[in-house]
Amino acid sequence: MMPKEKDRTYVALGALSVVVFIIVGVVFFRTPSDVSESFTDTPESTSDIPPPQENDRYKWKTDSDITLINYFSLDCPHCRELFIEESERQPFYENTFNLIYRHSPLPNIQPLSGGKAVMAECVRMQSGDQGFYDFIESVYSMYRENHSDNEWVEALALDFVPDEKIFTKCLLSEGPRIVERAHKETLSHRVYGTPTIAIFRDGTEVLRLDKTNVETVLRIMDSLRRTESR
Repeated sequence: MMPKEKDRTYVALGALSVVVFIIVGVVFFRTPSDVSESFTDTPESTSDIPPPQENDRYKWKTDSDITLINYFSLDCPHCRELFIEESERQPFYENTFNLIYRHSPLPNIQPLSGGKAVMAECVRMQSGDQGFYDFIESVYSMYRENHSDNEWVEALALDFVPDEKIFTKCLLSEGPRIVERAHKETLSHRVYGTPTIAIFRDGTEVLRLDKTNVETVLRIMDSLRRTESR
């Protein structure tokens, strides 16, 4: 990207921050029932969100220096709506900025979310990032609010792995370790609800929104697309 284009990008991001600051008032004054769906207890924090890593789960990756990181839960209705909406817009977004998903299960209010995250990781171990996101899309598309267990999720996961024995072994060992580590890290990075997003430019955080809503994130994505397409 040329220097003048980078300057335009910084100006655009600065303007976007002002707009988002206004929008955040709406986000944080949602009704208690809305907040309860995407909020967990707030522990003592130690640091901010880390920049993009090589081992992150990229939904799409380009040569752009802009990356949007989305902390999500498979039992979060706002995350589900966002995933579906952005997937429909992927052809317009995927060549303009990078998108990463990071686990943030909310076991205090969504006791089944951790188990779903474990299964997603065990799918990824055999089927890579593409299988990981295909599995998430299937879970979200088949999701029903009255599900009382994860048996249907496990049955669904078996369609995405070539070896059931390896998958079962992962559920009892590596999968839980990965998700537990991710859960502890998200709390230490002050991620207390979903969806929480952060935008990085050249490894530096330029914008963060906690417990935000779908409309705000899509508006940000549209702004990034317009900026990076110039």
